[in-house]
Amino acid sequence: DSGGASFIISQNMKFVGIGMIGVAIIVDTLSALRRKRYDEYQIVLLEKVFLFNGFFTAGLFSPLFGVGF
Repeated sequence: DSGGASFIISQNMKFVGIGMIGVAIIVDTLSALRRKRYDEYQIVLLEKVFLFNGFFTAGLFSPLFGVGF
């Protein structure tokens, strides 16, 4: 087996996911602390991105809780 395959077989992918969530939290926190003023176009774009990310995340986690779309 290769190193990547043995990593996955050892069920260590949860650490990769936790790391990705941690990085996302840090980036969101730092961007919120910047308090940059956005214009209307940027606000609409951010709303669309947040909406997509919400549905995407719900789609990823729904099988874990037995809920399907």
